Amino acid sequence: MGIIVGGLLARLVAVQFAYRGEPISFPMLIASAYSGFIVWHMGYSGSAPLIAATPASFVSESLGETIPLTSTIFSWWNLLAIVLTMVVVALTLYVIAPRSVPEKHIVDESIIAETLGKPEEFPSRTAADKVDNSRWLTTGFGLIVVTYLVTHFASGGSTTLDIVNWIFLALILLMVSNVNELLSLVHKAASNVGDILLQFPLYAGIMGIMTASGLVTVISNWMLSVSTPETLGLWSFFSAGAVNFFVPSGGGQIAVQGPILLEAGAQLGVDPSILIMALAYGDQWTNMIQPFWALPLLALAGLRVRDILGYTTAVFITSGITLGGAILTIGFLFAS
Repeated sequence: MGIIVGGLLARLVAVQFAYRGEPISFPMLIASAYSGFIVWHMGYSGSAPLIAATPASFVSESLGETIPLTSTIFSWWNLLAIVLTMVVVALTLYVIAPRSVPEKHIVDESIIAETLGKPEEFPSRTAADKVDNSRWLTTGFGLIVVTYLVTHFASGGSTTLDIVNWIFLALILLMVSNVNELLSLVHKAASNVGDILLQFPLYAGIMGIMTASGLVTVISNWMLSVSTPETLGLWSFFSAGAVNFFVPSGGGQIAVQGPILLEAGAQLGVDPSILIMALAYGDQWTNMIQPFWALPLLALAGLRVRDILGYTTAVFITSGITLGGAILTIGFLFAS
């Protein structure tokens, strides 16, 4: 969701600059939107910390307990790392932004027309159409979900992967105008993620090969063999970044690497929350040069991977220093 919202905002900014007659690099704006993805796994929808906080997951079975989000996503050190990373990324993009914009990098007229177009209208010819166009239907279902969530938290329930999904569903139902708008948005979203849907089986096959062949274990164990309690988090970060090229799914990656990292952490006495977030940091880090998740954004913008790769590579370098430095610092703080 963050990628698409960022892409839409980038389009709006590009259109506003074009409307004022001020040139701005559209590929740079789209790269900036994608660069916001560098903090996704540190945030509320991060697969690894959510799975670690979910009862009956392999993490809770391995440790005998769950890892609460207050120890991972909402820990002081992770929140500080988010702020630092965002500042570094913003400064990086500011420094490398082109001062003179070639004509081919200005937003296309078709993008301007599409962005400024009138919102889709849905006629109400029949009673069924009136129901579908009524806001009360989606709002009603949204309030039902909200009621469930309030009851869940009031009774002492925790935030898990399922609960986060329910929260996003409630927000969607409350924000759309009616059922027809919801269906239209789903259809448009499906067309934007079509490339990802086609490639997921391929990457699932690669993940299966890497797991069955023991390659993931070899990569992880080699990096862990040179680790100390202070540096295990850093090497976990690097190994997660390497594996992400072949398994670009946060949920799939923790399933593959998680048991290995947790076992190593138990042997060295490292807090498992550090290793969960090290995996999350590494997964999001190499997304900057792994174009898999950029595909829907590029489709939305009508660009190619090479149009944004130069910008995202710079972000990859500076964010790598920031994220790696953060996880290394935490390793030393927790070990001391």
